[in-house]
Amino acid sequence: MKEELQYDDMFEQFAAEAMQEQIEQTVSRLPVQCRDIFRRSRYEGKSHQEIAQEMNISVRTVETQIYRALKILKKKLKIEN
Repeated sequence: MKEELQYDDMFEQFAAEAMQEQIEQTVSRLPVQCRDIFRRSRYEGKSHQEIAQEMNISVRTVETQIYRALKILKKKLKIEN
């Protein structure tokens, strides 16, 4: 049983790493502004307001770009809601 558990843990780790790599590849291919906004939001944990102020754009633009990035990621990774 312990060997099965270790195998499952290794498989899950491998799958998580593969998914993370695919996410990174997809994010790196986003248009520049979209990629920058997405990274600030998801990787740096900044609020929409903070991003908008830093980039001198509207909060609505930030929201739209994050929506687009997530839509592309879901399509690429075939994630369903």
